[in-house]
Amino acid sequence: MNFVLLNAPNAQWSWELRSRESNALYARSSESFPQRADALADIERVQRDAPVAHAYDEAGSLLDPNR
Repeated sequence: MNFVLLNAPNAQWSWELRSRESNALYARSSESFPQRADALADIERVQRDAPVAHAYDEAGSLLDPNR
């Protein structure tokens, strides 16, 4: 997977997480950032926090990764 940094016409920055093979979109930043450095910091935050993130279903129940 690759993070792609985007610069919108309104001078706001955002990012997308895409597949390397098919370029499919997996995730997108939930906000735009006025500074490029802020968008990069958000990417770093996701990279750091994602390995310990838990998965939940729509009802809020924790999903068992062994199922």
